[in-house]
Amino acid sequence: MFEVVRFCYKGELLPSTDPESMRVKIIANNIIDALKRGLNKENVRSEALLRALTKKKGNCHLKSQPYMSHVDGLNWEILVAKGPVKAFCLPGKIVVFTGMMEIEADYIGLILLASAGYDPRAAPKLYKKFQRITGDSTIFSTHPSGNKRAEFLAQTQKFLPIGPLMSNDNNNGKKTQLA
Repeated sequence: MFEVVRFCYKGELLPSTDPESMRVKIIANNIIDALKRGLNKENVRSEALLRALTKKKGNCHLKSQPYMSHVDGLNWEILVAKGPVKAFCLPGKIVVFTGMMEIEADYIGLILLASAGYDPRAAPKLYKKFQRITGDSTIFSTHPSGNKRAEFLAQTQKFLPIGPLMSNDNNNGKKTQLA
């Protein structure tokens, strides 16, 4: 897959020795290292739970495990294209620019909006307005157009349980807690 991506962008990629490519690689490595150092997944979520466990089991010390351990050993590859927005990092050497991840993120966003009590039916209008503002700018070419996103979101409205998600209780208009 990685070789296919490299082939598709042939002629548009900067060599790995180019200063911009080297800069992107340094930044990506710094971010990955910082995440490995800084993100720890605690086995114990609260001081109260730790006290309860140590009271029952005596003096026990619970360790943190690195949250980023799943990326250890990956051969990170960096490709930088000559365009203004086409710099990307490939963990595990996989990149797909189908736009489906953005569409899926839009759909999840609709569910979250509805869960928070907002009307997700406004989202397609937002993307149509976004398309009018940005036009066919290549700066957003890694994402589907605003019109395409609006069209997809309008279709997904049929599948969202909007009523139950947006319901309010009669307690001073407070939003209903959702499971």
